Amino acid sequence: MVKYRCLTSLELEALQDEFVKFLVLNGVSAQDWLNIREHQPAITNGFIDAFSDVVFEGIVRKVTFLEFIDKSGLKVFKCDDAEITLIGLDNVSQDMIDFSNFNALIDKIKAQPNSFKIYKTSKKYFPERNTEIFKMISNGATAADQTWFETLESLYHSE
Repeated sequence: MVKYRCLTSLELEALQDEFVKFLVLNGVSAQDWLNIREHQPAITNGFIDAFSDVVFEGIVRKVTFLEFIDKSGLKVFKCDDAEITLIGLDNVSQDMIDFSNFNALIDKIKAQPNSFKIYKTSKKYFPERNTEIFKMISNGATAADQTWFETLESLYHSE
């Protein structure tokens, strides 16, 4: 059973070279693979599921920061080993604010600090780190660098 999700045909095609290496590492030659694909669909799916997990595990293991931006605010997550920390910035004004434009947002915060609510919280992962990060990415969070987090953290501490 797959831990994350099965790669799509397009994703698998894009990772064809890596998949071939995965098969070789698991003792499956090109001829063996052709035979398995033709005669043993359950085993074929098992290899694809296992490869999918390896791919997604590698991706989520590298994630340190995530961000989620929508019309009402910005949420930035720092993904440590044992816990995840959220710093959020919500628009409490009636103004339309572009939360994706870093410099414009910082200028707006400096000019109208009362238009924003900033908050911070941390929690332990459930059920575990990589599964939770994968769910967040599947729900629209994107990998980010530390800039947003550090900037919001400095604003949070200056309140």
